[in-house]
Amino acid sequence: MVHDSNRRALRNSLPLLLGGFLLLALAAALISVPAADVLRPLTARLHLATIATVCGALGSGLMLVGAAQLAQARIAGRYSFSLLAFFALWLGEFVTRAWMLATPGEHYDLLLLRLILAGSAMIALASGMIWIWDRNEPPARLATWRRTRGLFLLQLVITPLLALLDGGPGSGAANWTAVLWLLFAVPYAHLFVSLRRSVAWVSRRESVAELLTS
Repeated sequence: MVHDSNRRALRNSLPLLLGGFLLLALAAALISVPAADVLRPLTARLHLATIATVCGALGSGLMLVGAAQLAQARIAGRYSFSLLAFFALWLGEFVTRAWMLATPGEHYDLLLLRLILAGSAMIALASGMIWIWDRNEPPARLATWRRTRGLFLLQLVITPLLALLDGGPGSGAANWTAVLWLLFAVPYAHLFVSLRRSVAWVSRRESVAELLTS
């Protein structure tokens, strides 16, 4: 079982992390709207770029608050280094995002840094969630976060390749870049699954605990 002292940290943080993730996913979807000539007037009229920026900032902020809540979890009086690292890395992502918004122009180097910080933060989050679940838990509760961690480790290998191919000429490079971007998104899709499962598990356990103590 999850230690009683950590139930509150999980109950307070996981919905924030899930909500922040959904806002970030919405921002990414809006940014990815095709820039075809026929859609440009509609995109400008709806201010999709501005909406995406606001969603991204709010999502990153919610993730940061959730990370701060989760970092308070302790077992035997000890904090998790992984969860503290998750908070620190996501703070770096939030500050980098804010810096990009505050300074005009293209920031490909900062975007790459932000992607690396985000991926590293998710590895730390997955490791922390494995730490926080007791080893007597059903195997699925540990396995889902182990898979998430493994996928983000692979993502960190892909990220430098994306940076190299984005600068490469020719349709071959463009095709490979599209494939790598799809692979890049897979860990985030699995992260959503792990977060949603964890929210359901914590909610279910909290309901049972309240029933037994009422």
